Amino acid sequence: MDIQNVFFERYGSLRKYEKIDTIEDTSIIPGTLVFEAPNPFPGYYHKNPSLPKPLYVYFALENHLSQEQLMLVIKKIRSYIEFDFSAAKAKISFFNEQYTTIRIRELNNYSQVRILQEAFAREGLVMKYRNKNFKDVEVIITMKKFFQFLPINEEMMFDRTEGDQGYFKIPYHLDWQTFSDITNQVSHNVSILEFDAAMGMYFENYNVIDVIRIFSPRITMEMLQDIKNEYLTSIKRFNE
Repeated sequence: MDIQNVFFERYGSLRKYEKIDTIEDTSIIPGTLVFEAPNPFPGYYHKNPSLPKPLYVYFALENHLSQEQLMLVIKKIRSYIEFDFSAAKAKISFFNEQYTTIRIRELNNYSQVRILQEAFAREGLVMKYRNKNFKDVEVIITMKKFFQFLPINEEMMFDRTEGDQGYFKIPYHLDWQTFSDITNQVSHNVSILEFDAAMGMYFENYNVIDVIRIFSPRITMEMLQDIKNEYLTSIKRFNE
């Protein structure tokens, strides 16, 4: 049996820390607010700065967008656009500011950014215009997304669509500061120093399942298990 066919799909969210810049050149609709995450997995890439990084951009919108609206728009754009892309709802928060955005990934180059942004605008999404520029700004990004999990066991999964990512369940929800403190502690305790972590959750059987997402190139089940053990030990210690 092909393991890629043994998966389950869930809807939920992912929350992570990133640093962002604004794109200000001709690769976007002039004057619009488009963020770029030049270091999309900071826990990994800041230790490997010379490695090529994937292109992650965020189209800021003027108005709120429901998940249903976004899915219908994506479906229509995919019927005529000539390249692959992935899109998800994302909220960018820092200080007292929040931005509703569409997170875009799987683009091959910057020339595709404006083409895709114009397609979303053509389908009725109102782009937000830029009134200031951002450089190396620390933000919290919360994404609403569908997960496709490849189960390892009852507590751990690999991501079917986003390579080099694994997930494990945690016993209860963590606030952001506790998650950050525990992640910092774990990163100094495990032998796998080069990984990035994010906090997630998904819905299952009328319940919320809390998880932690780990990104590390060529991640293995053993690596994920080691990191999981360290997190659970630290979570227990924080709860004592």
